[in-house]
Amino acid sequence: MEYYKFSLINDNGGSHYTIERKGLKFPTTIANHGILKRYNVKDIISMIDQIKEDK
Repeated sequence: MEYYKFSLINDNGGSHYTIERKGLKFPTTIANHGILKRYNVKDIISMIDQIKEDK
């Protein structure tokens, strides 16, 4: 994710982070409770695929 210039944003100081990238339309939120959930991984893969399509 660093390769594609994603960043983790934690605005409220809680345990949830928003994954964002400049120009990406649909950021997703992940919890910092250990292992990522399957739907988080699918969202991240979709974001990377969207970036690849735009290039």
